[in-house]
Amino acid sequence: MILHPDGSILLHHFIRPEHLVALLEKRAFHLIRQDLQKSDPNDGVLPPDCFSKPHIGPFERSLGIDEAFAISQAHAVASLRFRTYIMSWTKEPSEQLRQQYGENGGRCELRASANVLGSMIGYVANVPPDQHVKEIPDVLACAQLKPARYTDGKTPISVFPSAFATTHKDAGKFTTDAEIRIEAVAETDDIEPTQMPPLILWDIHRFSGLSITLARRITPQDREMIVALSTELSVPVLD
Repeated sequence: MILHPDGSILLHHFIRPEHLVALLEKRAFHLIRQDLQKSDPNDGVLPPDCFSKPHIGPFERSLGIDEAFAISQAHAVASLRFRTYIMSWTKEPSEQLRQQYGENGGRCELRASANVLGSMIGYVANVPPDQHVKEIPDVLACAQLKPARYTDGKTPISVFPSAFATTHKDAGKFTTDAEIRIEAVAETDDIEPTQMPPLILWDIHRFSGLSITLARRITPQDREMIVALSTELSVPVLD
């Protein structure tokens, strides 16, 4: 595991140049709705047995949780997907992943420590931030940094506390990603899933500690825009 000088994990995110321009212009992360993830349409989907033969371990028994309650909680967790928005970062990407997610030099690479990323989204003294969702009037969202939870996709997992269950991924496809994500949940039960926006913008509170490596296959126009915007924000840019 590679650690940043600040003592936290070094994280990477691969992003197309035009999306990086939008990030720098809007000074906001673009978080995509969990159920609309193109790279993993099943992100956050619980193993089917969670809804029929739920996990009841020592923790659940200590709280007096029975199967009916665990199944009810699984349905509650499943209902969060349409109002959960994420942006995935990677720990220690292999060269293969760098080629895959970097689209063979077509994407830029963002680097930040976990501590820096937390401060970027608004953490204060390890307290997760919240903000009004611009795309949904009168709705708040709370954002957290969370590691992905990899399983075989079949064995039922604990849904207590729910925060650990929402990041579920199939280990057969994604275990090498070692993902840490920004996850924001919109606090509303009054909007139909089909009416929830496909993405939300999350304000970036500071850029100090972020660095950018430009894509090898970047257009002169995108390079010029990224360098100009990064200079304005005092973000170092590397070739």
